Amino acid sequence: MMKRVFALFLVFLIMLQPMLVIATEEEQGTDFDPGSITCEAVLMVEQNSGKVLLEKNSRKRMYPASLTKVLTALLAIEELDLNETITVGREINLKALDASGAGLVVGEKLTVSDLLRALLIPSGNDAAYTVAVQVARKKANNPSMSIQEAVDYFAEMMTERAKELGAEDSNFVNPHGYHDDNHYSTAYDMYLITKEAMKHEIFREIVRTQYYSTKNEENTESGDKKVEHSWVNRNLMLRKKGEYYYENATGVKTGYTSKAGNCLISSAENDKLSVILVTLNFPTEKERWEESIKLLDYGLNNFRFHTVVKEGDIVSSVKVGKKFFKNTVTLDVLAEKGFEDLFNIKDIPEIKANIEWDSNLIDPRQEGQDEIRLLGPINEGQKVGRVVYTLNGNILSESNLIASESVMKLNILDHVLLGGDYVLRHWYIVVIPLAVLAVVLLGTLSVSKARRKKEQGVNLGKRRRY
Repeated sequence: MMKRVFALFLVFLIMLQPMLVIATEEEQGTDFDPGSITCEAVLMVEQNSGKVLLEKNSRKRMYPASLTKVLTALLAIEELDLNETITVGREINLKALDASGAGLVVGEKLTVSDLLRALLIPSGNDAAYTVAVQVARKKANNPSMSIQEAVDYFAEMMTERAKELGAEDSNFVNPHGYHDDNHYSTAYDMYLITKEAMKHEIFREIVRTQYYSTKNEENTESGDKKVEHSWVNRNLMLRKKGEYYYENATGVKTGYTSKAGNCLISSAENDKLSVILVTLNFPTEKERWEESIKLLDYGLNNFRFHTVVKEGDIVSSVKVGKKFFKNTVTLDVLAEKGFEDLFNIKDIPEIKANIEWDSNLIDPRQEGQDEIRLLGPINEGQKVGRVVYTLNGNILSESNLIASESVMKLNILDHVLLGGDYVLRHWYIVVIPLAVLAVVLLGTLSVSKARRKKEQGVNLGKRRRY
């Protein structure tokens, strides 16, 4: 019997162990030093809160390479009908021989949504040119605009749209990011652009697609009946059987040129957080994938939303008494407003609450003592002080403290004692007017007395004359 009990106990411990490991990992977070990253610039932001989790050279102007195509896709989504069918033109011949392509052919017909897939999944520079020409001609209302004019017009649209989003340190001269010394951006600007693009369902759906194939309509120039494409996403985090598969990954875009280095905009989410990570100029492709995964793990596992205080929560309690009596009651004080934010889990225990009581309510006899005593009466909802929350000396939030109930109401005796105390403490208010009144009365009496004496003297003189 004992053997069976012991065996069951061992089974229970074995089943419990994974839960203990998970709890420990959640408590401690990911063991990774973000300061060890090798990329030149990085910015990681939690999408729902906009809170910056990690930053390095995020405002430094750098070359974005094919990360540029996020902005190209955004403009296409905003300006074109996703279901519209377009015809690929000779603009795709502008693609450099060593640039990435989607294999589009002149005369091919495909929908705008599939054109976006050609742009983002295989990172097609040919698709970028087609997007640029289609958007520019439509925006300018000029179907006959030349290809180069359309590309230049679209580049101006890109820079203008970026600045509308707050990306002030960017300049775009082409729709794909192939190197140009005057084509630059920053990690921060690329985050702003990506954040806006991620608001669109079609964009989110495409950038997390691992593989896509399509057969498009007849190619009118080559005579082919169908044009087939098979595109595999260049984002290795999405490839389930690959070395760098990351199950929390949701996108977004790779980029590389010899001048830009290995770049990546990645996004990931779990049941608590959703992050966007922009990394520019990793020395090697291997470091791009390995360190980006570590950074995403760091963001998802080391930060969480924490409610510091809820509206109406009891923040503290305080003794309340009356001026002439020793008896007191305990009053709970409540937070007038709540506060929640995203924190590194190691910082949560370091959050401090500092209470400042209303100086007009503090019993002056408590000066120098540890325990604070307020003087009643205090009414329900009355402000009695404030609480200031700090982390490492920096103010996070503050809230008024309000009384949870009415306490220490005054009775007749209290009013009499308070009135007498007021007179004693403000004797000059009573004494000075009384003194003035006394002087006036004495003066009046003296004048009256002198007048009577004078009248008596006059009357006496009259009698002697007769």
